[in-house]
Amino acid sequence: MNSPDKAGYQEAMKDELSTITKLKAWQVDPLTSDTTWACKFQRYPNGNIQKFKTSFCCIGDQQVHGIDYSDTFAPLVSWTAVRVLLILSVILGLDTKQVDYNCAFLHDSIT
Repeated sequence: MNSPDKAGYQEAMKDELSTITKLKAWQVDPLTSDTTWACKFQRYPNGNIQKFKTSFCCIGDQQVHGIDYSDTFAPLVSWTAVRVLLILSVILGLDTKQVDYNCAFLHDSIT
C-alpha cells in the first residue's frame, strides 16, 4: 500500500469487506499467506480516476504455471454472446440495460 492512491484503495477494501460480511459469505479469521488483495481502478475517458476496485482473493494467487495457471473461477459471458444479444435486441426493437453487481458470485447459491 505504497500507492499515492492509498486512501481510495482502503475505502474500496472497506466496501468489499462490508459487502462480504453483510451477505454472510465468510467468517473472519486472521489473515494468512493464502489471502491477498487485488487492486485496480477505472478511469473516465479524460483519464481521471472514476472508481477504485479491490477484490479479496483466497489462494487465487498461488496457481502454478503449467498445472492450473489458466484455470479461472469467475465465469463471464463471451463477447460473441454479448454481440449476438445486442444484435437481436436491435432487430427485435428491445431495450437493453447494463448492470454491475458488487460481489455478484455471492448472490446465488452453490448448487
